[in-house]
Amino acid sequence: MNNDSLKTISGVLSGAERILLFPHINMDGDALGSAAALCHVLRRMGREAFVLLEDKIPDNLAFLDRGYCTFDADRIGEPDPEDFPFQGGIVPFVKETDQGAGER
Repeated sequence: MNNDSLKTISGVLSGAERILLFPHINMDGDALGSAAALCHVLRRMGREAFVLLEDKIPDNLAFLDRGYCTFDADRIGEPDPEDFPFQGGIVPFVKETDQGAGER
């Protein structure tokens, strides 16, 4: 991360109208809490924002979802790759395991 990364991210979020946030898989309280907090701030700024989940929210973290979370990736419509200044578009994250098979 270089010195202007936060400024770049802030500029992208400020210019966006619709935003999906992605916590990591097998999320913990830090991941869900920070995504929910950012979603809250973005909504207060007038943006349409949701936290996209793959996993069910653990019972002990359910209090963090106040209408922010969704399992519906189409909730805010189709993304425009031109809106992503990083890597020239949307780049899926794939982690190679020791066995060489891809895992998300």
